Amino acid sequence: MRARALLLLCLLLTVLPQVSFGHDLSRAARKVLADSAALLGEGRHAEALASLREYVDTHPEDTAPLVHLQLGNALMMGGDPAGAEAEYARCLDSEPGQPLALRNRGHALWDLERFGEAAGSFEKAHAVVVPPDDELLRQAAMAWYRAGNPGRCVSIMEPFVSEGSPEREWVELHVHALVELERYADARQCLRGAVARNPGDPALWEAMSVVCRLAGRHAEAASAMEIQFALAAPEPARWRELSDLFAWLGFYARAARALERAAGARPAQEDARRLVSLWTTAGDADRALAAMRHLPGEGSEPAMVAARARVLCGSGRLDDARDTLAARQCGDSLECAGAWLKLGERYIRADQPGKAAHALMRAAGHARTKQRADALCALLEGHCGALSGMGDSGREGGRQTGLQ
Repeated sequence: MRARALLLLCLLLTVLPQVSFGHDLSRAARKVLADSAALLGEGRHAEALASLREYVDTHPEDTAPLVHLQLGNALMMGGDPAGAEAEYARCLDSEPGQPLALRNRGHALWDLERFGEAAGSFEKAHAVVVPPDDELLRQAAMAWYRAGNPGRCVSIMEPFVSEGSPEREWVELHVHALVELERYADARQCLRGAVARNPGDPALWEAMSVVCRLAGRHAEAASAMEIQFALAAPEPARWRELSDLFAWLGFYARAARALERAAGARPAQEDARRLVSLWTTAGDADRALAAMRHLPGEGSEPAMVAARARVLCGSGRLDDARDTLAARQCGDSLECAGAWLKLGERYIRADQPGKAAHALMRAAGHARTKQRADALCALLEGHCGALSGMGDSGREGGRQTGLQ
Protein backbone atom coordinates (compact mmCIF):
# COMPACT_ATOMS: atom_id res chain seq x y z
CA MET A 1 0.00 0.00 0.00
CA ARG A 2 2.76 2.42 0.95
CA ALA A 3 4.84 1.48 -2.10
CA ARG A 4 1.88 2.25 -4.34
CA ALA A 5 1.44 5.66 -2.66
CA LEU A 6 5.12 6.41 -3.12
CA LEU A 7 4.92 5.48 -6.79
CA LEU A 8 2.01 7.87 -7.27
CA LEU A 9 4.04 10.55 -5.52
CA CYS A 10 7.00 9.93 -7.83
CA LEU A 11 4.74 10.29 -10.86
CA LEU A 12 3.26 13.47 -9.38
CA LEU A 13 6.72 14.98 -9.08
CA THR A 14 7.24 14.62 -12.82
CA VAL A 15 4.31 16.90 -13.66
CA LEU A 16 4.89 19.70 -11.15
CA PRO A 17 6.05 22.54 -13.42
CA GLN A 18 7.38 24.73 -10.59
CA VAL A 19 7.61 24.03 -6.88
CA SER A 20 7.77 26.63 -4.15
CA PHE A 21 10.98 25.45 -2.46
CA GLY A 22 12.46 28.91 -2.74
CA HIS A 23 13.64 28.42 -6.32
CA ASP A 24 12.56 26.88 -9.63
CA LEU A 25 13.68 23.50 -10.88
CA SER A 26 16.23 23.50 -13.65
CA ARG A 27 15.55 21.70 -16.89
CA ALA A 28 18.10 19.02 -15.92
CA ALA A 29 16.40 18.46 -12.56
CA ARG A 30 12.96 18.13 -14.18
CA LYS A 31 14.38 15.65 -16.68
CA VAL A 32 16.00 13.41 -14.08
CA LEU A 33 12.80 13.45 -12.04
CA ALA A 34 10.72 12.46 -15.05
CA ASP A 35 13.17 9.75 -16.15
CA SER A 36 13.47 8.25 -12.65
CA ALA A 37 9.70 8.27 -12.16
CA ALA A 38 9.24 6.40 -15.42
CA LEU A 39 11.81 3.80 -14.36
CA LEU A 40 10.20 3.40 -10.96
CA GLY A 41 6.82 2.98 -12.61
CA GLU A 42 8.29 -0.01 -14.47
CA GLY A 43 9.78 -1.43 -11.27
CA ARG A 44 13.36 -0.69 -12.37
CA HIS A 45 14.58 0.60 -8.99
CA ALA A 46 18.28 0.07 -9.56
CA GLU A 47 18.28 2.10 -12.79
CA ALA A 48 16.25 4.88 -11.20
CA LEU A 49 18.66 5.05 -8.27
CA ALA A 50 21.67 5.09 -10.58
CA SER A 51 20.14 7.93 -12.60
CA LEU A 52 19.37 10.03 -9.53
CA ARG A 53 22.75 9.42 -7.90
CA GLU A 54 24.60 10.30 -11.09
CA TYR A 55 22.67 13.56 -11.24
CA VAL A 56 23.51 14.36 -7.58
CA ASP A 57 27.20 13.61 -8.21
CA THR A 58 27.41 15.67 -11.39
CA HIS A 59 25.15 18.57 -10.36
CA PRO A 60 25.95 19.17 -6.67
CA GLU A 61 25.15 22.87 -6.98
CA ASP A 62 21.80 22.15 -8.70
CA THR A 63 20.47 19.37 -6.47
CA ALA A 64 17.13 20.75 -5.36
CA PRO A 65 15.41 19.35 -2.24
CA LEU A 66 12.91 17.65 -4.54
CA VAL A 67 15.66 15.50 -6.01
CA HIS A 68 16.59 14.23 -2.53
CA LEU A 69 12.90 13.55 -1.93
CA GLN A 70 12.67 11.53 -5.14
CA LEU A 71 15.87 9.70 -4.27
CA GLY A 72 14.42 8.85 -0.85
CA ASN A 73 11.26 7.53 -2.48
CA ALA A 74 13.30 5.36 -4.83
CA LEU A 75 15.31 3.95 -1.93
CA MET A 76 12.12 3.19 0.03
CA MET A 77 10.61 1.39 -2.94
CA GLY A 78 13.86 -0.53 -3.30
CA GLY A 79 13.72 -1.68 0.33
CA ASP A 80 16.35 0.60 1.88
CA PRO A 81 14.59 2.65 4.60
CA ALA A 82 17.86 3.72 6.21
CA GLY A 83 19.13 5.25 2.97
CA ALA A 84 15.69 6.75 2.30
CA GLU A 85 15.59 8.37 5.75
CA ALA A 86 18.96 9.99 5.12
CA GLU A 87 17.76 11.47 1.79
CA TYR A 88 14.53 12.76 3.36
CA ALA A 89 16.64 14.38 6.09
CA ARG A 90 18.77 16.12 3.41
CA CYS A 91 15.59 17.40 1.79
CA LEU A 92 14.37 18.70 5.15
CA ASP A 93 17.71 20.38 5.85
CA SER A 94 16.89 22.71 2.95
CA GLU A 95 13.11 22.82 3.43
CA PRO A 96 12.26 21.96 7.09
CA GLY A 97 8.51 22.11 6.51
CA GLN A 98 8.37 20.05 3.31
CA PRO A 99 5.21 17.95 3.95
CA LEU A 100 5.97 15.05 1.61
CA ALA A 101 9.45 14.60 3.06
CA LEU A 102 8.05 14.73 6.60
CA ARG A 103 5.39 12.13 5.79
CA ASN A 104 7.73 9.75 4.01
CA ARG A 105 10.50 10.17 6.57
CA GLY A 106 7.95 9.04 9.14
CA HIS A 107 7.38 5.83 7.14
CA ALA A 108 11.12 5.24 6.83
CA LEU A 109 11.62 5.74 10.58
CA TRP A 110 8.74 3.33 11.25
CA ASP A 111 10.43 0.65 9.16
CA LEU A 112 13.61 1.28 11.13
CA GLU A 113 11.57 0.84 14.36
CA ARG A 114 12.45 4.35 15.50
CA PHE A 115 8.83 4.85 16.49
CA GLY A 116 9.14 7.97 18.63
CA GLU A 117 10.92 9.86 15.85
CA ALA A 118 8.39 8.54 13.32
CA ALA A 119 5.51 9.87 15.45
CA GLY A 120 7.10 13.30 15.60
CA SER A 121 7.62 13.36 11.82
CA PHE A 122 3.98 12.40 11.17
CA GLU A 123 2.74 15.10 13.55
CA LYS A 124 4.90 17.73 11.85
CA ALA A 125 3.58 16.63 8.47
CA HIS A 126 -0.01 16.94 9.70
CA ALA A 127 0.68 20.48 10.86
CA VAL A 128 1.75 21.65 7.39
CA VAL A 129 -0.24 19.49 4.96
CA VAL A 130 -2.96 21.31 3.04
CA PRO A 131 -5.71 20.18 3.10
CA PRO A 132 -5.35 18.51 6.53
CA ASP A 133 -4.93 14.74 6.41
CA ASP A 134 -6.14 13.04 9.58
CA GLU A 135 -4.57 9.76 8.47
CA LEU A 136 -1.25 11.32 9.47
CA LEU A 137 -2.54 11.69 13.02
CA ARG A 138 -3.58 8.03 13.10
CA GLN A 139 -0.10 7.07 11.92
CA ALA A 140 1.40 9.30 14.61
CA ALA A 141 -0.82 7.68 17.24
CA MET A 142 0.21 4.20 16.08
CA ALA A 143 3.85 5.20 16.25
CA TRP A 144 3.46 6.61 19.77
CA TYR A 145 1.79 3.37 20.84
CA ARG A 146 4.64 1.31 19.41
CA ALA A 147 7.09 3.67 21.09
CA GLY A 148 5.60 2.75 24.47
CA ASN A 149 3.65 5.97 24.98
CA PRO A 150 -0.04 4.92 25.05
CA GLY A 151 -1.00 8.14 26.82
CA ARG A 152 0.11 10.25 23.86
CA CYS A 153 -1.67 7.81 21.53
CA VAL A 154 -4.94 8.23 23.46
CA SER A 155 -4.69 12.03 23.48
CA ILE A 156 -4.37 12.05 19.68
CA MET A 157 -7.13 9.51 19.04
CA GLU A 158 -9.74 10.63 21.57
CA PRO A 159 -11.30 13.43 19.49
CA PHE A 160 -11.73 11.11 16.52
CA VAL A 161 -13.29 8.11 18.27
CA SER A 162 -15.65 10.19 20.42
CA GLU A 163 -17.40 11.82 17.46
CA GLY A 164 -18.96 10.60 14.24
CA SER A 165 -18.28 7.10 12.94
CA PRO A 166 -14.55 6.37 13.13
CA GLU A 167 -13.06 3.46 11.23
CA ARG A 168 -12.62 0.19 13.09
CA GLU A 169 -8.82 0.50 12.92
CA TRP A 170 -9.00 3.80 14.78
CA VAL A 171 -11.25 2.31 17.46
CA GLU A 172 -9.03 -0.75 17.91
CA LEU A 173 -5.91 1.37 18.30
CA HIS A 174 -7.63 3.62 20.83
CA VAL A 175 -8.89 0.61 22.82
CA HIS A 176 -5.45 -1.04 22.83
CA ALA A 177 -3.92 2.14 24.23
CA LEU A 178 -6.62 2.48 26.90
CA VAL A 179 -6.05 -1.13 27.96
CA GLU A 180 -2.30 -0.44 28.25
CA LEU A 181 -3.23 2.41 30.58
CA GLU A 182 -5.63 0.06 32.48
CA ARG A 183 -8.53 2.35 31.65
CA TYR A 184 -10.83 -0.60 31.12
CA ALA A 185 -14.09 1.26 31.72
CA ASP A 186 -13.17 3.83 29.05
CA ALA A 187 -12.16 1.06 26.64
CA ARG A 188 -15.49 -0.70 27.21
CA GLN A 189 -17.41 2.54 26.65
CA CYS A 190 -15.52 3.15 23.39
CA LEU A 191 -16.36 -0.35 22.16
CA ARG A 192 -20.03 -0.03 23.15
CA GLY A 193 -20.31 2.87 20.74
CA ALA A 194 -18.45 0.94 18.05
CA VAL A 195 -20.64 -2.17 18.22
CA ALA A 196 -23.76 0.00 18.29
CA ARG A 197 -22.65 1.52 14.99
CA ASN A 198 -21.54 -1.78 13.48
CA PRO A 199 -23.18 -4.73 15.30
CA GLY A 200 -22.22 -7.21 12.59
CA ASP A 201 -18.45 -6.93 13.05
CA PRO A 202 -17.17 -10.02 14.96
CA ALA A 203 -13.76 -8.43 15.61
CA LEU A 204 -15.39 -5.65 17.62
CA TRP A 205 -17.35 -8.17 19.70
CA GLU A 206 -14.15 -10.12 20.33
CA ALA A 207 -12.47 -6.96 21.56
CA MET A 208 -15.52 -6.25 23.72
CA SER A 209 -15.29 -9.69 25.36
CA VAL A 210 -11.61 -9.20 26.19
CA VAL A 211 -12.11 -5.73 27.62
CA CYS A 212 -15.15 -6.77 29.67
CA ARG A 213 -13.17 -9.60 31.26
CA LEU A 214 -10.37 -7.18 32.11
CA ALA A 215 -12.97 -4.86 33.63
CA GLY A 216 -14.38 -7.73 35.72
CA ARG A 217 -17.68 -7.81 33.81
CA HIS A 218 -17.58 -11.53 33.08
CA ALA A 219 -21.26 -12.04 32.26
CA GLU A 220 -21.08 -9.24 29.71
CA ALA A 221 -17.91 -10.80 28.31
CA ALA A 222 -19.68 -14.12 27.85
CA SER A 223 -22.57 -12.44 26.04
CA ALA A 224 -20.14 -10.65 23.73
CA MET A 225 -18.42 -13.96 22.94
CA GLU A 226 -21.76 -15.58 22.09
CA ILE A 227 -22.57 -12.77 19.66
CA GLN A 228 -19.10 -13.00 18.13
CA PHE A 229 -19.45 -16.77 17.64
CA ALA A 230 -22.87 -16.32 16.02
CA LEU A 231 -21.32 -13.93 13.50
CA ALA A 232 -18.19 -15.98 12.73
CA ALA A 233 -17.54 -19.62 13.60
CA PRO A 234 -14.66 -19.76 16.12
CA GLU A 235 -11.94 -22.29 16.67
CA PRO A 236 -12.74 -25.07 19.20
CA ALA A 237 -10.39 -23.45 21.71
CA ARG A 238 -12.63 -20.38 21.83
CA TRP A 239 -15.66 -22.54 22.65
CA ARG A 240 -13.66 -24.06 25.51
CA GLU A 241 -12.79 -20.55 26.69
CA LEU A 242 -16.48 -19.66 26.70
CA SER A 243 -17.30 -22.90 28.51
CA ASP A 244 -14.81 -22.10 31.26
CA LEU A 245 -16.25 -18.61 31.58
CA PHE A 246 -19.82 -19.91 31.89
CA ALA A 247 -18.71 -22.45 34.50
CA TRP A 248 -16.94 -19.71 36.46
CA LEU A 249 -20.20 -17.73 36.39
CA GLY A 250 -22.17 -20.76 37.59
CA PHE A 251 -24.03 -21.27 34.29
CA TYR A 252 -23.25 -24.99 34.12
CA ALA A 253 -25.72 -26.01 31.42
CA ARG A 254 -24.48 -23.23 29.13
CA ALA A 255 -20.91 -24.23 29.95
CA ALA A 256 -21.69 -27.83 28.95
CA ARG A 257 -23.33 -26.79 25.69
CA ALA A 258 -20.34 -24.62 24.79
CA LEU A 259 -17.99 -27.51 25.54
CA GLU A 260 -20.10 -29.81 23.36
CA ARG A 261 -19.59 -27.38 20.48
CA ALA A 262 -15.84 -27.63 21.00
CA ALA A 263 -15.71 -31.40 21.54
CA GLY A 264 -17.90 -32.47 18.64
CA ALA A 265 -19.84 -35.71 18.29
CA ARG A 266 -17.04 -37.85 19.72
CA PRO A 267 -15.50 -35.98 22.64
CA ALA A 268 -12.10 -36.94 23.92
CA GLN A 269 -11.86 -38.57 27.32
CA GLU A 270 -10.96 -35.31 29.10
CA ASP A 271 -13.86 -33.46 27.48
CA ALA A 272 -16.26 -36.31 28.28
CA ARG A 273 -15.31 -36.22 31.97
CA ARG A 274 -15.78 -32.47 32.00
CA LEU A 275 -19.20 -32.82 30.36
CA VAL A 276 -20.25 -35.40 32.95
CA SER A 277 -19.26 -33.01 35.71
CA LEU A 278 -20.98 -29.98 34.14
CA TRP A 279 -24.23 -31.76 33.32
CA THR A 280 -24.28 -33.35 36.77
CA THR A 281 -23.82 -29.98 38.44
CA ALA A 282 -26.50 -28.54 36.17
CA GLY A 283 -28.88 -31.26 37.39
CA ASP A 284 -29.32 -32.97 34.01
CA ALA A 285 -28.58 -36.63 34.75
CA ASP A 286 -29.64 -37.83 31.30
CA ARG A 287 -27.13 -35.59 29.54
CA ALA A 288 -24.46 -36.52 32.07
CA LEU A 289 -25.07 -40.24 31.53
CA ALA A 290 -24.99 -39.71 27.77
CA ALA A 291 -21.57 -38.07 28.14
CA MET A 292 -20.38 -41.02 30.21
CA ARG A 293 -20.84 -43.30 27.22
CA HIS A 294 -17.75 -41.67 25.70
CA LEU A 295 -15.58 -42.71 28.64
CA PRO A 296 -13.53 -45.90 28.41
CA GLY A 297 -14.82 -48.85 30.43
CA GLU A 298 -18.41 -47.62 30.49
CA GLY A 299 -20.43 -50.60 31.68
CA SER A 300 -20.56 -52.73 34.81
CA GLU A 301 -17.06 -52.12 36.16
CA PRO A 302 -17.27 -50.86 39.76
CA ALA A 303 -15.73 -47.48 38.97
CA MET A 304 -18.22 -46.76 36.19
CA VAL A 305 -21.17 -48.05 38.20
CA ALA A 306 -20.16 -45.77 41.04
CA ALA A 307 -19.77 -42.85 38.63
CA ARG A 308 -23.26 -43.41 37.21
CA ALA A 309 -24.66 -43.55 40.73
CA ARG A 310 -22.95 -40.29 41.67
CA VAL A 311 -24.43 -38.61 38.58
CA LEU A 312 -27.92 -39.78 39.50
CA CYS A 313 -27.39 -38.84 43.11
CA GLY A 314 -26.14 -35.39 42.19
CA SER A 315 -29.25 -34.87 40.05
CA GLY A 316 -31.56 -35.78 42.94
CA ARG A 317 -32.55 -39.18 41.57
CA LEU A 318 -31.60 -40.95 44.78
CA ASP A 319 -33.61 -44.13 44.33
CA ASP A 320 -32.26 -44.56 40.79
CA ALA A 321 -28.76 -44.21 42.20
CA ARG A 322 -29.50 -46.82 44.86
CA ASP A 323 -30.93 -49.24 42.29
CA THR A 324 -27.90 -48.73 40.03
CA LEU A 325 -25.49 -49.58 42.83
CA ALA A 326 -27.51 -52.63 43.89
CA ALA A 327 -28.35 -54.03 40.46
CA ARG A 328 -24.87 -53.77 38.99
CA GLN A 329 -23.23 -55.71 41.84
CA CYS A 330 -20.90 -52.87 42.62
CA GLY A 331 -19.11 -54.84 45.31
CA ASP A 332 -17.01 -53.46 48.14
CA SER A 333 -14.57 -51.37 46.11
CA LEU A 334 -13.60 -47.94 47.37
CA GLU A 335 -15.42 -46.30 44.45
CA CYS A 336 -18.66 -48.06 45.30
CA ALA A 337 -18.29 -47.44 49.02
CA GLY A 338 -17.83 -43.76 48.28
CA ALA A 339 -20.97 -43.74 46.14
CA TRP A 340 -22.96 -45.43 48.92
CA LEU A 341 -21.63 -42.87 51.41
CA LYS A 342 -22.66 -39.96 49.20
CA LEU A 343 -26.06 -41.54 48.72
CA GLY A 344 -26.47 -41.94 52.46
CA GLU A 345 -25.65 -38.28 53.02
CA ARG A 346 -28.20 -37.23 50.41
CA TYR A 347 -30.87 -39.46 51.96
CA ILE A 348 -30.21 -37.84 55.32
CA ARG A 349 -30.72 -34.38 53.79
CA ALA A 350 -33.91 -35.70 52.16
CA ASP A 351 -35.14 -36.84 55.60
CA GLN A 352 -35.30 -40.52 54.65
CA PRO A 353 -33.44 -42.16 57.55
CA GLY A 354 -34.27 -45.75 56.65
CA LYS A 355 -32.82 -45.48 53.19
CA ALA A 356 -29.89 -43.46 54.55
CA ALA A 357 -29.13 -46.20 57.06
CA HIS A 358 -29.04 -48.88 54.37
CA ALA A 359 -26.68 -46.83 52.19
CA LEU A 360 -24.40 -46.06 55.12
CA MET A 361 -24.22 -49.70 56.17
CA ARG A 362 -23.02 -50.52 52.66
CA ALA A 363 -20.49 -47.66 52.85
CA ALA A 364 -19.15 -49.03 56.14
CA GLY A 365 -17.97 -52.13 54.29
CA HIS A 366 -14.76 -50.36 53.23
CA ALA A 367 -12.13 -49.22 55.67
CA ARG A 368 -11.65 -45.83 53.95
CA THR A 369 -15.32 -44.88 54.32
CA LYS A 370 -16.25 -46.78 57.51
CA GLN A 371 -15.41 -44.01 59.96
CA ARG A 372 -17.53 -41.44 58.18
CA ALA A 373 -20.37 -43.90 57.64
CA ASP A 374 -20.37 -44.88 61.33
CA ALA A 375 -20.41 -41.23 62.37
CA LEU A 376 -23.45 -40.57 60.19
CA CYS A 377 -25.18 -43.70 61.41
CA ALA A 378 -24.90 -42.37 64.94
CA LEU A 379 -27.19 -39.53 63.88
CA LEU A 380 -29.94 -41.81 62.62
CA GLU A 381 -31.38 -42.77 66.03
CA GLY A 382 -31.07 -46.52 65.80
CA HIS A 383 -31.89 -47.10 62.13
CA CYS A 384 -28.45 -48.48 61.39
CA GLY A 385 -28.56 -50.64 64.52
CA ALA A 386 -31.89 -52.11 63.48
CA LEU A 387 -30.53 -53.05 60.09
CA SER A 388 -27.38 -54.46 61.66
CA GLY A 389 -29.42 -56.80 63.83
CA MET A 390 -31.27 -58.23 60.87
CA GLY A 391 -28.26 -60.01 59.42
CA ASP A 392 -27.66 -60.14 55.68
CA SER A 393 -31.09 -61.55 54.81
CA GLY A 394 -32.87 -59.13 57.09
CA ARG A 395 -30.82 -56.22 55.74
CA GLU A 396 -31.76 -57.19 52.19
CA GLY A 397 -35.40 -57.57 53.16
CA GLY A 398 -35.31 -54.18 54.81
CA ARG A 399 -34.12 -52.70 51.56
CA GLN A 400 -36.92 -54.37 49.65
CA THR A 401 -39.69 -53.40 52.09
CA GLY A 402 -39.18 -50.65 54.61
CA LEU A 403 -36.72 -48.74 52.42
CA GLN A 404 -38.90 -48.47 49.36
